[in-house]
Amino acid sequence: MSELDNAMLNHIQHIVNKEYRPFSFRDLLHFEVDGQSYNSSHGTIRNKLSKFRREGKIEPCYMDTIAFYSLPGKKFGKDKLMTDNTTDIILYNKSKHELYKSIRKHPLYNMIKDIVFGKRRLHDIHLSFNSEGFWKYLSAIDYYKMRTNSKKTISFGYYQIERYLSIRIFVQDTDTVNVSVRCSNNPIICDFDGIMRLSEALTRIEERLSAVVNDPSNKTFNSEYNSSNIKIPTIDDWAITLWHLHRDSYEEYSGEKFQCCWKMAKNLFIRIYSKELKLNRNIIIRLEIQENPGILFKNLLVEFIRNDDYQRLLEVLV
Repeated sequence: MSELDNAMLNHIQHIVNKEYRPFSFRDLLHFEVDGQSYNSSHGTIRNKLSKFRREGKIEPCYMDTIAFYSLPGKKFGKDKLMTDNTTDIILYNKSKHELYKSIRKHPLYNMIKDIVFGKRRLHDIHLSFNSEGFWKYLSAIDYYKMRTNSKKTISFGYYQIERYLSIRIFVQDTDTVNVSVRCSNNPIICDFDGIMRLSEALTRIEERLSAVVNDPSNKTFNSEYNSSNIKIPTIDDWAITLWHLHRDSYEEYSGEKFQCCWKMAKNLFIRIYSKELKLNRNIIIRLEIQENPGILFKNLLVEFIRNDDYQRLLEVLV
């Protein structure tokens, strides 16, 4: 199996098992796996999907204007509810107004409509920036040669910043640096103090990356390379490529585990699910939006925190 085959299947598994939706060829035109970017033509994707179907790795779901697929045993439906053990998966292809009406008719709405939810929070935050010459610099150091995979992506591993907040870094051979903030059990509150907490965590990462190219006492410093040519941008200029925006119920939830997902638009999903928080072992109900904001970190307060549209969208069910 080729590297592209493996990458496509990994991305397909993420879409179906983590985002709880079917996929189409559009999901495979441009995507990332383990920090590596992949770009394929429609013809290449069509051939790969036909091959995966013959091998029993995927199966068709339904036809809309284009074909949608899923993994074997993972059923989705157009405009109807499908159940897989304790997992409910919903996909609607409707206008927003019709979608809201459909959601309110769903049995889940009656369960959550009187629940009090807390403040907006962020988790699974992904950022990226470009640092020309960074990959070449790192690839000349034995320490990072050992951390380079077959896709020529260098992994820094996880930096544990605080309890249940860790940050992972990948450097691609295109000099794109991908940074992911994992904090689902200790999320970032969407207020000034919360954004400052996230800013301080990312600043520590910026400082560590800068130390690799600027600090001769660092064990990974490459003295044979002119490090002054490498610039690590400040976190203000890092682009936010993905985040999960959510609100948690104040009260504990004691029912059966569940999760539902509604597709609102391309790359925009509302998800409702039960979650056990590792901080206190409480089980709560989480109402979540997954989206690709495409803004710079320095614009987070102005374009996001003060944007009432996000508040209204997140409160559509409660």
